[in-house]
Amino acid sequence: YAILAYTVARRTQEIGVRIALGAATGRVLRHVLRRGLLLGGSGIVLGLALALAGGRFLESLVFEISPSDPATLAAVAALILAASLGAAWMPARRAVRVDPVEALRME
Repeated sequence: YAILAYTVARRTQEIGVRIALGAATGRVLRHVLRRGLLLGGSGIVLGLALALAGGRFLESLVFEISPSDPATLAAVAALILAASLGAAWMPARRAVRVDPVEALRME
């Protein structure tokens, strides 16, 4: 959330210019959400790779499932994806509400 909120805050002028030039709010919303899901997706890929690589070391700590259980890994990936979508939603809504006139006056 913090990274995406910071990115949106830094790009307020750019977003204001896009909206002033006629960019649809849905397009701006999708752009910010896509950025958040990209961050979440890259974290999922890296996390799954590390989980599969380190699974043998964790085998003694995990009871009644294997460390590479597909259902567990899919459930965790879906949970992280949902959390990243939720974290991207607030900065995306804030980006859509940018007033172009005030965004251009900021600097």
